[in-house]
Amino acid sequence: MPNIPVSNKGESQPSGPQKRIRPVADIISPRTPSSAADKRGPMLRNASAKSEKPETPKEQKSAPRVSPLPPRETKEIERLDRSVAEFFSKRPATDATKPEKEAEPKEDGFPVHSWSPERPRVSKKFWLWGGGSLGALAAVVLLLSTIFARVLINVRPLVETVTLPPVALKVYSSAPAIDASQGIIPGEYVEFSESRQFEAEATGKQFVNSKARGSISITNAYSSQPQVLVANTRFVTTDGKVFRLEKAVTVPGAKVENGNIIPTQISATVVAAEAGDKYNIGPSDFTIPGFQGTPKYKTFTAKSSQAFSGGLVGEAIVTTDADIKKAVESATASMFEALRESLKTKVPPEFQIIDGAREIAITDVDAPPVKFPGSKFQVKVTGRASAIAFRAADEGDLIAALFSTTTSRAYIPAKSTVEHRSVALDLAKKQLSFVVAGNVALGAKLDSEAIAKDLAGKSSGEIADYIKNAVGIEAYKMKFFPFWLWGSPSDPAKIKVSVEPFPES
Repeated sequence: MPNIPVSNKGESQPSGPQKRIRPVADIISPRTPSSAADKRGPMLRNASAKSEKPETPKEQKSAPRVSPLPPRETKEIERLDRSVAEFFSKRPATDATKPEKEAEPKEDGFPVHSWSPERPRVSKKFWLWGGGSLGALAAVVLLLSTIFARVLINVRPLVETVTLPPVALKVYSSAPAIDASQGIIPGEYVEFSESRQFEAEATGKQFVNSKARGSISITNAYSSQPQVLVANTRFVTTDGKVFRLEKAVTVPGAKVENGNIIPTQISATVVAAEAGDKYNIGPSDFTIPGFQGTPKYKTFTAKSSQAFSGGLVGEAIVTTDADIKKAVESATASMFEALRESLKTKVPPEFQIIDGAREIAITDVDAPPVKFPGSKFQVKVTGRASAIAFRAADEGDLIAALFSTTTSRAYIPAKSTVEHRSVALDLAKKQLSFVVAGNVALGAKLDSEAIAKDLAGKSSGEIADYIKNAVGIEAYKMKFFPFWLWGSPSDPAKIKVSVEPFPES
């Protein structure tokens, strides 16, 4: 293949077999700012075209002689020439299915590109998801506005303090309930007995010839009939020591339940038959010789739980009259206090016993005689307590009923101060009467269910007007769920009215 001479910027190459082809970089003319063709990019000149105006012999420049290239190198250079020519030439569209573009307009020799936005295409999945979400949201709003709609109302009842004039009240243990018209309160009658022993010291000293003494418990397991035991009734220990009953006693009859006998007991004091310290025995069992040979011998028994004392012959410390009186006074006072404390435990927690509504009596005092030997001695005291108790709540309800003429009211004990005067206790009739007066706090009783029924189906404005004009309501708070509700549901069960409790202090 013959060598093709290439011109560069008007320079002509001499022909002939001795000419050598320039390198590829010399094919492209250098860019200069003044060349308009350079602005549009480099152009490949036609190597076979001859110059329109041949150069004169003077203008021709001498070119160096170049030896011809081998055929292999010549083919490589031709391949590079074709690649460069294809790179800078416009390639036709190869995609047959692609529509031909309209010729772009040109302004002052430059192409003007135009663009218009395409309409976005929305997929069916988008419409399905969007429609489903809107439907679910509408369903939730509908459910919240109907089925789950709620109105929460908190009201505070009105509390007033009034002066209570003197009012006479009565407490009957037999009354079944409060009778406000008669001023009667139901009560509880309480009565019980207790025995306790108190120890004291003896201060006297002399020669004595005394007998031992102690306390025993006599048991009746024979029948339901009581048994009288006269004074000096003998009681014998298992080793044959004899003691005699100091005072006559009546042993109560046994209890019979479902054909079974439940034994009963009573306490009594016995004295040794002889003087001397050998009768100062410890806890022992006793029999009654007077019942020997009868069924009562094995069913009437006695037992001591504490040691006997006082048996002595000789000089010893003994009790004096002053010692016994002092011990009895101290034991009696202690017994009074013990019965008063025990009475508190006998009454239920919701009941109260006001001053003057109780009676405590000492029924028996057992003290040793004067000149009883021993440095210490025992005084046994038995007492009985009786009282009528009543519920403080019943008293408050009766007082509130006296003021509940037009509006139902409740008594508030924490804010009230009352006095009980002229207390009179009648144990025979089991009745109590007194006069009450003072300052009492009364709160309006509100029915939450009735309020909810009245507010069903009302607007928020109507609810506010109802509560503001209601009697006995001091303040309120209201909340709608969901928040966009403008009125209450028609179902009263969806209206929750909570009433604040009365103050406790």
